[in-house]
Amino acid sequence: MAKSKTKLPKLKERILEQLRAVRQPVYDPTKAGMQLPESMTDDQISLTGISGSGQPPMGKQEIKYNLDWLRGALQSACEIELFTIPPYLYALWSIKDQEHYAAKSIRKVVMEEMQHLGMVCNLLKAIGATPDLTSEGRYPEYPEDLPDMIHSELEIGLSPFSKTSTLNFMEIERPYRLGQVKQYLSVWSQESYNTIGQLYDAIAEAFKKLEPDLQLAGQITGPRAPMAISSVEQAISAINQIKTQGEGSIDDPNDPDGGLAHYYSFGELHHGNKFDRNTGKWTGEAISEAETFDILDVPKGGFERNKLPPQTTKVLDDFNILYYDTIKGIETAWRAGRYPGFMSALENMFSLITIARDLMENHHLEGKGLGPEFLLRSE
Repeated sequence: MAKSKTKLPKLKERILEQLRAVRQPVYDPTKAGMQLPESMTDDQISLTGISGSGQPPMGKQEIKYNLDWLRGALQSACEIELFTIPPYLYALWSIKDQEHYAAKSIRKVVMEEMQHLGMVCNLLKAIGATPDLTSEGRYPEYPEDLPDMIHSELEIGLSPFSKTSTLNFMEIERPYRLGQVKQYLSVWSQESYNTIGQLYDAIAEAFKKLEPDLQLAGQITGPRAPMAISSVEQAISAINQIKTQGEGSIDDPNDPDGGLAHYYSFGELHHGNKFDRNTGKWTGEAISEAETFDILDVPKGGFERNKLPPQTTKVLDDFNILYYDTIKGIETAWRAGRYPGFMSALENMFSLITIARDLMENHHLEGKGLGPEFLLRSE
C-alpha cells in the first residue's frame, strides 16, 4: 500500500515516524484512513496520539443482538484477552531486573489481563456457555494479528522489551477516542470494531437489550478470581472494569484502583517518562532504562529444531507442554466450575518464568538468546 503523501506539520510527522520506524509492523493511522487536520494545534496533539477527535461509530448497520451473537462475542473476547498475555510475558521476562519499574508495570498488566480473561469466562458461564481456549484455530501462533480482525494492520510477535514492543502494546490497548480509524468486519458477526473497547461496548449493549437470565452455576469465584455475575448490572460492571483497566475511561487515564490504565502504563515505558496527569502527556519523572537479555524474536511456528542442540529443544518443548497444561487447566476449570483448578493454572503461568529465563540466559542461536515459543503442544 502506498504511503500517504499528505504534508503534515513537523509535530504530526514525528508521531507517524514513531509508528513507522520500528522493527515490527505497527499500526499506521494514515494507512487506515485517519485524518490529521492541518488546523490541529500542538495542545491538541501529543505523542499519546490525537485527542478530542470523538468516538468513531462501530458501523452504520444495526446489530441484531441474540444469545448466539452474545456467545460469539464473549468467545471472541476470551481469545483476545488470552492473546495479549504471551507477548506481555515475553517482554516482562526479558527484563533482567524483575524489580525494575518496567517489570513491575508489565507484571501488573498481566495479572489484570488474566483477571479479565476470568471475568469473560464467568460472563460466558452466566449465559450457559463455556469458554473454548485450546481448539484448533482458537489459539494464535505468533507473530499474529489480533483475533476477530480488530487492528488487522497490527501484527504482534514475541519480542523482548523495547520501545518497539511497548508501542505495539499501546496500540493493542489504544482508546478509540484517540482518533477515528478504518473499520474492519468481525469474522464471526460481520460487524466492525476499531478497538477492543468497542467490542466490549457492543457486548454491554447486548446484555442491556437482551436482559438474559444469568446463572451462577459453573462460575469461578474466590481470592484472585473474578467476580460472580448474577445480574445484568454486574455484567455491565465487569465489562466496565475490563475497559477502564485496559484503555481508560473516556476522560480519565486512571484504572478503577487509581493506577494507570494499560494504555497509559505502556506509554510510560515507551516514552521513558511517567505520565503527568496534569498535562495529559508523558512528561513526568524519567524512568531508568531497563537492561534486557539479548534475545531473538520468536519466528512463526517456533525455532527450527534442526538448528538447535537436543538439550535446547527439550527446554523449548518443556515450556510449551507446561504452557498447554496451564491454558487447558484454565479451560477445564471453567468447564467443571472448580476454583482450585483455576488457582493451579494461575500458579503455573508464573512458574513458567524459570524455564523462560533459562532459555534466555543459557540457550543461544546465532549468538543471541532464545525465548519461549508459547506454542500449545500437549506432548
